[in-house]
Amino acid sequence: MIKTTLRDTKSIILFTKKSVYKLALGFKSHKWLQHEFRSQSLAKEDVFFSKYCPTSSRILLGFKTERLFHLQDQHTHLLTAYLDTYKKTLLSQEYCPVSELIDMPYLKHYTDTVNSPLSENLLQFLATKTLPKSSSHGDFQSGNIMHNGTSLMFIDWPNFSTQSSGVFDFYQYHVDSIKGNESWIQIIECLLNKTHQLPIPDAFKTPEAIIGYALNRLHLETRQWKNLGLTHKLYKHKYKQLLDIINNHVTNN
Repeated sequence: MIKTTLRDTKSIILFTKKSVYKLALGFKSHKWLQHEFRSQSLAKEDVFFSKYCPTSSRILLGFKTERLFHLQDQHTHLLTAYLDTYKKTLLSQEYCPVSELIDMPYLKHYTDTVNSPLSENLLQFLATKTLPKSSSHGDFQSGNIMHNGTSLMFIDWPNFSTQSSGVFDFYQYHVDSIKGNESWIQIIECLLNKTHQLPIPDAFKTPEAIIGYALNRLHLETRQWKNLGLTHKLYKHKYKQLLDIINNHVTNN
């Protein structure tokens, strides 16, 4: 039996018993799937992430991977063990300025286009505050955390980076886990105002971790939509709101 899913990335996913096929529905989505396949190939070479990459191969209109399954209650111990290992790995990494862990040229250009430029205070904050430097998945949320029967596996790798921070993955997972009627931008505001708490290691419960994660997520989301030729005016307004929240927080604290 074959099941299909249409993605907002202008691609279609075919599910068979043993494989999953990601197929492009246009030129831009084909380029994006090529980028995703290259990113996953890089992750396969990464010392930490290699064992979490599914078997995959390039095909004419995209690529295929082995069939994986969503986590059930009996598999949650796999995720708990992974998060503990990931935390220990991060705490042993070199700390670098946040500005070196996110795409600052892109952010400066984007924030200028939405008339909410990064303030001098924020630029200094990002240049002086530090986080552990590491590889990161870039979209670490429950829908991308799978298993193959015995081991944890991750899917959707277009945001993988070797020049980032795994702290952002921790925030991505926990922010997306609690989203209900609140947007992730509203959650960021609550975290900065200390009206929300996340089950994140204490070492990562810092303003620089929250702000670094938020700016990195803004960059990754807007880059994807731009590359796919998608426009989201509503989100553009929300991103401007996020930038105002961050600029004001850094200025007033």
